Amino acid sequence: LDIDYTSEIGKLELDNFAKKSYECSKGIHILRQDLFETMVTFLMSSCNTMNNIRNIINLLCRTYGNKITINWENKEYVDYTFPSLEVLSNITEAEFRQLSMGFRAAYLVNMCHDLYVDKDRLQSIINKDSVNELCKFNGIGKKVANCICLFALHDTKAFPIDTHIRQIIDSEYSGCIDIGKYGNYAGIIQQYMFYYKAFYM
Repeated sequence: LDIDYTSEIGKLELDNFAKKSYECSKGIHILRQDLFETMVTFLMSSCNTMNNIRNIINLLCRTYGNKITINWENKEYVDYTFPSLEVLSNITEAEFRQLSMGFRAAYLVNMCHDLYVDKDRLQSIINKDSVNELCKFNGIGKKVANCICLFALHDTKAFPIDTHIRQIIDSEYSGCIDIGKYGNYAGIIQQYMFYYKAFYM
């Protein structure tokens, strides 16, 4: 919440669709999520639906995370932490497949192994060309890498192009969009567009 998106994006000359998306969505903010958690979560997004991704991550947390119990207003709430790299690096592909991951289980085993063996790998993702570093992992392509950069590294220049954004580009920009015109806030504009398509189109 320390960045005033509205004042910064208000300085840009937005095209009609971007401006319409901005006006409808300008209250949203992007979380600064944990890098490892974001990598695992988006690794599960390959050829998957939001509902399935949510179910997989919930199963992963319930199976390998730590239980948290909170009492609030005379009610008990139970949740689970996201499991650590150390814990997940000891899980087999077969065990991951029991959590409905399918072919993504192999990607997760490889990624956890690589990150656990090379303790500096996460830091190198932050310090180097993040998209290219992320694309070195099996199962991570440019779209997923840009999602990770936007949501975990808060690289607001990252502009992930998924099915929904591709549909917007095709229908509103004749198949080609100049992301550069959005400057350092291209990722924020992308989120406005995503939100606008989901709730207003």
